Amino acid sequence: MAASHQGPLFVLAHSMIGYALLAALGADPSLQRHLAGVVTISSAVNDYSEGGLGKRVQLRGASMLARLAGRFPAKALRQGRWDEPAGLMRQFADWAPRGEFRSADGATDYWQALSRVTVPALVTIGAADTFHASPARGRKLADRLGGPVDFRVYGRETGLSWDPGHYDVIRGHGPRPRCCPGWPAG
Repeated sequence: MAASHQGPLFVLAHSMIGYALLAALGADPSLQRHLAGVVTISSAVNDYSEGGLGKRVQLRGASMLARLAGRFPAKALRQGRWDEPAGLMRQFADWAPRGEFRSADGATDYWQALSRVTVPALVTIGAADTFHASPARGRKLADRLGGPVDFRVYGRETGLSWDPGHYDVIRGHGPRPRCCPGWPAG
């Protein structure tokens, strides 16, 4: 990667890919040597600190559906652009009650590994993302990082005319284009 690129490298990641990226950088800090920084958007590990009974039911239900179907049909349910592996949904459901963030075998505690992420990080959350990556859970993730962190919640309080949710923080406010197959509607 660095052999073909002469300038600084930054990684930009949304949602689950953001905290998976941070977990990988913490588990293997040598991956950070070519990076100038990391930006995560709507990334926060699931727990039950917010969302109430609805979140508990939805997360457990998603895990059961994924186990039965062999995958979580996120695209069909308009919960994302791609389906998610059944094992990943099981991990989410297992982590949430205890606020954990661990490898599938339980051997690696990614919460602890995050302290070894020392590259500068910008952690961003939409103010209206109350279920997937709320500002409070985004802050918990940012506070675990070991390097300089700029944490921002985007919305009316920071100058926008609206409070973005989980996807809106990327795609914007207003009608969605109908031209693009696979683009989340709504």
